[in-house]
Amino acid sequence: MSPKLQSTLLALSMLVLVTFAVIGFVLMGFAHPLPWFSVILIVACAYLQQRVTESKRIRWDDSLSVGIAEIDNDHKRLFELLDAFYTAAVYQKGEAFEQAALKELVDYTNEHFAREEKEMDAHEYPDSVEHKRQHQEMRDKVAEVAVNYGSSSAEELAIYLRDWLNNHIKKTDADLGQFLNQR
Repeated sequence: MSPKLQSTLLALSMLVLVTFAVIGFVLMGFAHPLPWFSVILIVACAYLQQRVTESKRIRWDDSLSVGIAEIDNDHKRLFELLDAFYTAAVYQKGEAFEQAALKELVDYTNEHFAREEKEMDAHEYPDSVEHKRQHQEMRDKVAEVAVNYGSSSAEELAIYLRDWLNNHIKKTDADLGQFLNQR
């Protein structure tokens, strides 16, 4: 079931429960347990929806630290922007919002790559050719998806970027961080 359909069904369920609670309080009074049961169900539904939404967020965690504050801060920002894009794609906030979130993510990614590549060149990083190749491969994938952009490809792109970013940071950027920390 799509997240948009889930949200719609939850909203309708909560509307029915609120209506039932209000009518129950009016007809049965505040002493009757049935309207209060509706209130409990409303709170439970809201809590569960919040937990499900939170579990789908794309977040930075300390296991992704490469030990270089500037690079870690860039990565944290990339995760924030990726989460905004993922949210726009999955919850279908509208194509304009998706496009704006994607543009901001791509622009910042390019800025980050430029900073990272400048550091590699400045410190004569021995694996810079492979590292830069991976950056270009990711840029190419984003460009390819952007050509055929649509709602289904937006979610696919967000998941690809999440997985790519996690893998790239944990291996390639961790190696770079170790090298730079030894300098």
